[in-house]
Amino acid sequence: MPDVRVKVNEQIYSINCDPGEEERVKALADYLDGHVQKLTKDVGRIAESRLLMLAALTVCDELFAARELLASGGDDRPALAKMIEDAADRVERLTASLQSRDPSD
Repeated sequence: MPDVRVKVNEQIYSINCDPGEEERVKALADYLDGHVQKLTKDVGRIAESRLLMLAALTVCDELFAARELLASGGDDRPALAKMIEDAADRVERLTASLQSRDPSD
C-alpha cells in the first residue's frame, strides 16, 4: 500500500492509499489546504483542530450543495458553482460566529 506525504496547514502527513491513488490523495490534500489557507486569512490564527474542522465543514457543505442540485435533477454548471459559493459563504459566517463565541481558540 503506497504511502503519500501531503502538506496541510504547513504540517506534513503520511497517508496510506491504494496503488494508483497517490495523485488523487495529493490533489485532495491540496484542495483541503486551499480551504485552510483561506480560512487562516479570513479569521487569523486559531487552534489547528478548529481550523481543520472549519475547513472540513466547508468541503462538506460544498458536497451537500452539489448533491442537492444533482438530486433535484439539475445539471446546470453555473447554478452548481453558485450553490458552492453560497455554501462557502455560509461556512464563513459560521466561522465568524464560532470565533466570536470562543476567543480562546
